[in-house]
Amino acid sequence: LRWDGDGVTVQTRVERDAAPNAWSAWSAPTAERTIALGDGVRRVQAMAVFTGDGTATPALRSVALDCAP
Repeated sequence: LRWDGDGVTVQTRVERDAAPNAWSAWSAPTAERTIALGDGVRRVQAMAVFTGDGTATPALRSVALDCAP
């Protein structure tokens, strides 16, 4: 799993082929831009948290997440 974005912290959880409909626990938050998911991943969920930019008003941001087999 790879993404591009400054000030982004990501947590993931996965569902594997060997255990359909059983999600792993959420991973620890990481600011790394790449996470190895391992083999046999059916689905992945990612939760991205954006750090503040020092302004008083929240801003809408987007991030692109890529997952390759």
